[in-house]
Amino acid sequence: MTKDLIEYLARKVVDNADAVSVEETVDMYVIRVGDGEEGRVIGRQGRVIQAIRTIARAAAGPRERVQVDVFGASSRSADGTESRSAEEVDHSSETSA
Repeated sequence: MTKDLIEYLARKVVDNADAVSVEETVDMYVIRVGDGEEGRVIGRQGRVIQAIRTIARAAAGPRERVQVDVFGASSRSADGTESRSAEEVDHSSETSA
């Protein structure tokens, strides 16, 4: 039920509702959206995703932990794994000249 609710809410805030899917992993729900749509689900200062998380937690029940994250199509590689942004790449092995 929680997965369906999260998917319903995410579909209402994006332009391309057909590109929205929600995957349920062991410890979280992952919202997948189309290219460039993650900003619409996150919202200004994270207000939309925070509202989705709050509603999902309220619907879940007192003993169920609910975590929700958002990934856009541009953050996935061809094999479906998450790619790392330039900021996430570890440059600690580089030495300064």
